[in-house]
Amino acid sequence: MVETGGQKWIYKMKVVITGGPCSGKTTLINELKKRGYYCLDEVAREILTENKNISFLELQEEVFKKQIQKENNINGELVFLDRGLVDNYVYYSQSNNFPDYIKNFEYKGRYDKILFLERFQFENDGLRIEKDEKEAGEIHDKIRHTYSNFGYNLLEVPRMDVGKRADFILFHIKDLKGGGN
Repeated sequence: MVETGGQKWIYKMKVVITGGPCSGKTTLINELKKRGYYCLDEVAREILTENKNISFLELQEEVFKKQIQKENNINGELVFLDRGLVDNYVYYSQSNNFPDYIKNFEYKGRYDKILFLERFQFENDGLRIEKDEKEAGEIHDKIRHTYSNFGYNLLEVPRMDVGKRADFILFHIKDLKGGGN
């Protein structure tokens, strides 16, 4: 609850957990869920689990729509997101068919904190669209660069045991209740 000018309102703090493939985002989200935190799962992974034969462009279109829908339905003061819309922007930008509504969407100021996870060694789990370590590393760098270009300050989260990673991020976001980045 935040008070401003005598008014009380629920402040919905959105914290994005991001990074390239194999950075441990989903594992960290699952750890935070175990600790009782409200988390949104990665939309692309949900879609690919249901339909592995979806085309790249159909996937990106569906991710964009579902991500907005999920974010608009957030209920709670603090939510951790397994990727944000900026990640979708990065993946879409890999295509020659990059729609104007995706390019021109207002990404700035949408999230309160961006936690950027250092990557582990690439492993293909059957749902990844990246083909190898090189491509995964390029996506990782593009995600970092794009969030920065949209005005976000990234908290770099080093590789470590998932429990220590969760402790690390919880320590670093505890003073965010007032918002900001």
